[in-house]
Amino acid sequence: MTLRTGSKKDRLTVKGLRSTEKTKSAVEGVKIGVRLMVNGLWKNTKSDIAGKIHGPWTMDHGLEGFTLVEVMVATMILALGAALIYESFFRSADAHGYAQAYFSVSPWLEEKIWRTQDSIERYGTSAPIATEGKASIGNKEYEWEMTYGLAGENDEQQIYDIELILFLQYGENVRELSRYASAIYEKEQNE
Repeated sequence: MTLRTGSKKDRLTVKGLRSTEKTKSAVEGVKIGVRLMVNGLWKNTKSDIAGKIHGPWTMDHGLEGFTLVEVMVATMILALGAALIYESFFRSADAHGYAQAYFSVSPWLEEKIWRTQDSIERYGTSAPIATEGKASIGNKEYEWEMTYGLAGENDEQQIYDIELILFLQYGENVRELSRYASAIYEKEQNE
């Protein structure tokens, strides 16, 4: 193949060359291409040079890059994947925080419900039981509510249902932890 541009300087022949000569001719071809671009003569000769001159760094597939649509689709897929990973990370962090708060307040809930059961079993309806308040557990304060009421009775006993609710504020979410119990008040024994 011979590439001619008008002057004798810009002539390049590629057929029948050894590999070192091909490398030299590839370098020379790049020089010619630069000269052609500078002189404004680079029309259809670009594909001829890229397709015919092979150096150790060139490939002969004729593709020059990605289209804008391909780049936009790849960017969209990458952004969607990043958003999903981001969301799953924060969901797992939120679940971890909730579990940590749950395990830190559970002993307090069990103790509070046990004390309420004990008070009702000893004093019945005259038991001094607080129905709401704040609890300091660890470094955090939580609000709680308690309800109790007579569930049933006979001549000897009264059965009370107790519900204790602790409000966990974790981030923007408020979650409720509940404990239920029953207490039996023996009428004859305590009167």
